[in-house]
Amino acid sequence: MLSDLCQQLLHDVPEIKRLRLSSVDPAVPDVKNIIDLILRDPRMMPHMHFSMQSGSDTILRSMGRRHNAQMVRDLVARANGKISFSWDIICGFPCETDTLFNETLDLVRELKPIKIHAFPFSPRPDTPAASMPNQVNRAVSKQRVKIINDAANQNKSEFMHSMLNTTVSVLVEENNIARCPHDIAIKISGEPIKSKTICNVKLIDMCGDTFVGQVMLDK
Repeated sequence: MLSDLCQQLLHDVPEIKRLRLSSVDPAVPDVKNIIDLILRDPRMMPHMHFSMQSGSDTILRSMGRRHNAQMVRDLVARANGKISFSWDIICGFPCETDTLFNETLDLVRELKPIKIHAFPFSPRPDTPAASMPNQVNRAVSKQRVKIINDAANQNKSEFMHSMLNTTVSVLVEENNIARCPHDIAIKISGEPIKSKTICNVKLIDMCGDTFVGQVMLDK
């Protein structure tokens, strides 16, 4: 189980200060344990990426996915507002009507993932989806991508505003660019900071989808 592996790693290597997971299938039963571990151990970064693909149960069944919208609602509720999420979304999967697309859009607005990798469906040769009826026009798919991205950008803006004037532990990458625990970039003002440094930064402003931060010196 992935949660057991993470927990053992944190136990066996106590010098690990930050552990971040990549994409997770929301249908995997262990996801609940991963959420619980993130809530227990501050070294686990409080951001998860779900390979959602759609927010419509009808489309998810057509894709052969094992999760549904309510399962994801339950996972977000389990996180209790202490974990942020990002999603993958495919727009224009065969048979995705305006009504079914709006089910995905409504879920984005309801659960508020702060980042979405949205892309138009592209048929691949010799796959079941390529020969499904009711293929969606490419221009429609691209328009839906824009709508989803606009909703996600609104979610991210609201989330970032809620974090202003808080202090977070960050990992400095290079050129004074760091990553906050929720995987949002931060431009740190002031003197150059050595890459791979972990320090406390106060989020003092926003510049587009990037925070502006100031290092908080130890007293």
